[in-house]
Amino acid sequence: MRKKTVYRISVTLSLIGLSIMFFTEPMVSPAEHEVEELDESMTGEHIKLTGEVVNFNTGSGHLFLDISDGTGEINVVEFDSETWIDTDREVTVQGYVDIYEGDLQIIAESLEQ
Repeated sequence: MRKKTVYRISVTLSLIGLSIMFFTEPMVSPAEHEVEELDESMTGEHIKLTGEVVNFNTGSGHLFLDISDGTGEINVVEFDSETWIDTDREVTVQGYVDIYEGDLQIIAESLEQ
């Protein structure tokens, strides 16, 4: 094949791939929830939650937050984190619902301030 044909095929396939990613992204994004909606049956589910930081702690390189969204409060853990977050700041967390010592918590994959 000629270089020009290979180039056209490469560009076309790249554009098709990017289009597929753009249009399917909403289908794979985690659903947004409120604290009151979370329960043990959601363990392992990928979620998104927005709330205000009411307590902040670090230890052994991990970040521990208590987040309140007006419907309740939940503990959020981000492992191997260098993030610093002030209390009374609104954050959006994406992560997995987990149970630790009988209490629900979120294991954060990402935190946005």
